[in-house]
Amino acid sequence: MRKSDFDKDMRTENIKNAALSILLLLAAVSCCYYFSRRFLSPILQSLDQLKMENEMADFIDIPEIADLFEFLAQKDREHDASLSVLTEEKLAAEDEKEALSREYRKIQLEYEETKRKLHESDTCRS
Repeated sequence: MRKSDFDKDMRTENIKNAALSILLLLAAVSCCYYFSRRFLSPILQSLDQLKMENEMADFIDIPEIADLFEFLAQKDREHDASLSVLTEEKLAAEDEKEALSREYRKIQLEYEETKRKLHESDTCRS
């Protein structure tokens, strides 16, 4: 085989390889664009609308996302319920603490008064 024929075949193969690489790159970009528009854009749009409205809307047409938001809403309700129970318990404990504090002060005063009277009666006897 002559060198010129070999070089010509090599150029042809290089051009084919370059063309094939460009076609594969275009196909990959096209697939990414299609799948992004088909699947990712609706999800992002739904999330943007939810961010603007700050509550779950009925317009979500993706069942997995709707289930996720329903699950999160349920968790929020459970958290709010437990938070309200804990808040009530805290208020009750604070009320009980205040009542015990008043009772302690009352007993402390009674003790001091009794101690004073005892001391006075001891000094009177002497």
